[in-house]
Amino acid sequence: MATGEGTGTTVGVISLDCTVGETTSNSYVCTAEASTIIARNLHITDTWAALSLADREASLMYATELLDSNIDWQGTIYTTTQALRWPREGLYDAENVLIPVTSIPQWLQYATSFFGYSLSQIDRTIERDTVGFKNVYAGGINTTPDKYDRYQTIPAHILEMIAPYGLSKIRVGTRLVRY
Repeated sequence: MATGEGTGTTVGVISLDCTVGETTSNSYVCTAEASTIIARNLHITDTWAALSLADREASLMYATELLDSNIDWQGTIYTTTQALRWPREGLYDAENVLIPVTSIPQWLQYATSFFGYSLSQIDRTIERDTVGFKNVYAGGINTTPDKYDRYQTIPAHILEMIAPYGLSKIRVGTRLVRY
């Protein structure tokens, strides 16, 4: 079992469980490890540290849930009894080394930590106030919101971290690339 801040602590009635491959696991990273990861980014470390332990844990659990529900991971689950979609079998890292099924890969801990931070700052899953408006006119000011200028559920930098290991199921605006 993983140890450190965040293991088995209570959030409402839900406890954060970062144990690898268990039937009760609900986070890919423990709170202490996430705090260490986030501390490497001087722009967000103070904001993360100011959150209550319950809010940090809830953010990590929600990030894990959204990653698992919105990403088609490569490989296959390790056991049919594990609660989360990692650990997985048959995957190799960027150095062509087999990813062990006994731990959560570092890149997934980073992605979960930074996504958890992002979720602690803004609810990326809610509809924006301007959804459905083609044009807004108020007192001589006329605006037309860009329907593609919306928060993605999973931020682009998180999708880049996980891209070698899974594809997003979320439909986002397409980019025209000219060669």
